[in-house]
Amino acid sequence: GPAAAARSIAAAVADTGATCAVLSPTVLNALDPEGPAAGLSTIVVTGERRPAGGSAAWLRDPDRRLFSLYGSAETAGVAVLGRDTGEGAARGVPVSGRRAYVLDPSGIVLPTGVTGELHLAGGGLCRGYLNRPSLTMERFRADPFASGRPERMYRTGDLARWVEDGTLEVVGRAADRVAVAGLTTTTARVEDVLAAHPGVSAACVVGRGGADGPGLTGYVVPAHFGAADADAREQVGQWQDLYDHTYTQRADTEDAEFNIVGWNSTFTGGAIPEEEMREWQHATLEQLRAQRAERILEIGCGTGMLLLPLSRTCREYWGTDLSAGAVDYVREQLSAPAYQDTDVTLLRREAEEFDGIPEGRFDLVVINSVIQYFPNSAYLRRVLEGAVRSLRPGGRIFVGDVRNLALLEEMHLSVQLVNSPQGRPARELWLAARSAARLEEELVLHPDWFRDFAAQVSPDGVARVAVKRGRARNELTRFRYDVLIDLSDGEAAVPDIAWEWTPGEPTLAELADVLDRGADSVLVRAVPDARVRDVADARALLERGTEPATAGALSTETATTLAVDPQTLHEVAARAGYHADLLVGTAVATVDA
Repeated sequence: GPAAAARSIAAAVADTGATCAVLSPTVLNALDPEGPAAGLSTIVVTGERRPAGGSAAWLRDPDRRLFSLYGSAETAGVAVLGRDTGEGAARGVPVSGRRAYVLDPSGIVLPTGVTGELHLAGGGLCRGYLNRPSLTMERFRADPFASGRPERMYRTGDLARWVEDGTLEVVGRAADRVAVAGLTTTTARVEDVLAAHPGVSAACVVGRGGADGPGLTGYVVPAHFGAADADAREQVGQWQDLYDHTYTQRADTEDAEFNIVGWNSTFTGGAIPEEEMREWQHATLEQLRAQRAERILEIGCGTGMLLLPLSRTCREYWGTDLSAGAVDYVREQLSAPAYQDTDVTLLRREAEEFDGIPEGRFDLVVINSVIQYFPNSAYLRRVLEGAVRSLRPGGRIFVGDVRNLALLEEMHLSVQLVNSPQGRPARELWLAARSAARLEEELVLHPDWFRDFAAQVSPDGVARVAVKRGRARNELTRFRYDVLIDLSDGEAAVPDIAWEWTPGEPTLAELADVLDRGADSVLVRAVPDARVRDVADARALLERGTEPATAGALSTETATTLAVDPQTLHEVAARAGYHADLLVGTAVATVDA
C-alpha cells in the first residue's frame, strides 16, 4: 500500500541522497516532509488527481520545488506541466511539442475562464487502442486546428479551462460533472471542500438520482492516527480533564507503588487483571534497571508505578505529568519514610514543555505508556527532541507501550473475534474491524518511525524496537512494543550464528543445543510470534477473500501450534546463560531474537 511504498522511498532517499522524485499524490501524502525523505528538493507530482492542500506540508520549505504533471497513457504520461501551488487541480502549460484545446460539445474553442473538455494534439500521442476500433474512433479525432499535414487530437474526457495568466487548469473528469439545484459543478470540487476539513483525511463524492431529483452523496474517511495541529491543544486538554478525574479515584490496594486506576482493557472494557499488571510492571522495571541510570527524567509519570520504585535506587529523579491529580498523588506518597532519602523533583506540565528541565543532565529519559495520548506524531517528535537535549552524552530514551500501527487492524480484528458469537459472518466482522481501525483516536505508530527518528538525530543513532515481555496474552503484550533509543550505539555486532526460522526448523530444542555449545551470540530471524500469528493469518485470509463463512470457523482455521511465545525464547536463553534481545521482526507477527 501507500505506507509501505512511502517507507521504501524514504529509505532509498536516505541511502542514496536522491534529491528529485516523481511521485503520485497518494505516496507523497504518505511521506513525512521532515523525515528521511526531507532531502527531496524537486518533486514531480503525477498519476492521479491531487486533493486540494495535499502538498501543503511539502511547500512550507521555500527551497523545495514541486511540479504538477498532467498526462495519461495516451499521451505517454506527459502533456501539461507547471508549478504545484497546493490548490489541488493540475495547472501548467502544454509541454514542448504539445497543443491543448478546450472545446464545447460541438467542438468550438471556449474562451479563457470557461470550462470545457480538454483535447490534446501534437507529437507523442498513441495510435489508438489495440483491437478496439470503435473506442479509437471516439477518442482520436482529426485536429481541425492543425496547419499543414493532417493530424489527430485526443479527446481526454477531462474538464479544463484556460486561466488569465495563460496556464491551463485541469479541474476533473467530464463524466463527474453534475447539475444540482440549478448549479453545475464537478464531484472533484465538492471532494476538495470536504477534504479541506481538518477532521477528514479523504473524501469521495458521487452523483445520484432519486424521486426528489439529482443530488450528491459524500463519503468521508475521518482523520485518524493523531489530530491535526489545529486540534492538538484541544485534544491534550481533553486528556488532562480525563486523567484529573481518573486520579481522584483511589486504587483498591495498600501498595503505593501499584496504583493501577485507569488501566482498562480494550477487549473487555474492564480493568486489566492485577496479576497481568504486576507482570507488566515487573518487566518494565527490569528493563529500566538494566540501564543503570543514576539520573532519570520521566515524562508522564502518572501514579508513580515506575518513579516510586526507581527513585529509591538512583541518585536523582525528575517526573512530569499533565495531570495535577497524578502529581499530587505521587507527592503524597513521597512523604512516606521509604522515600525520605530520595531526590525527586515533580512538575505539572505538558509533555512538550521542557522549560526549567536541565539540558545534558540525564542518563535516561522514560516516556512510558503515554504517547498514545499525544495528538499527533509531530507532537511526539517535539517531545523526543526535548528529551534528546536533556540527555548527557551516552544517555538513552525509553519509550514504552507504543501502539503498533503494523498490527492495528489485527488488534481490532482480535477485539471483534473475542466479542462476537461464533456464527457471526466473518466478512461482517472484518468490515467492523477495519471501520474501528479507521476511527482510531489514539496515536499509533509503525516501528520504522522510531528507527527513522534515531537515524535523523545522529548518524550513530539506533532505535531498538522490542516486543513486550510477559506470559499474559493481552493488548499490552500482543499489540504494543517498547523502544530504546541510543544515539551513540554505532554499528550492530555481527552474530556468530544466524538462522532464518522455518516452521519446525530450527526447533526450540535445536536452538537450546546451539546455545549450549557456547557461541558468543546467536541471531534467529523471523520467529513466528504466537501472540499474534493467528490473528495475522486471519487478516490475510480476509484480505484475500478466502476466509471461512463464520467467526468461529475463522478462529479454528487460523489456530496454530507452529508459532513461539516470545517469553519462551527468553526462558530458553536464560537456561543457557544468555540474555535474549527480542526485537519486532521485519515481517508482521514475527520476532528477531
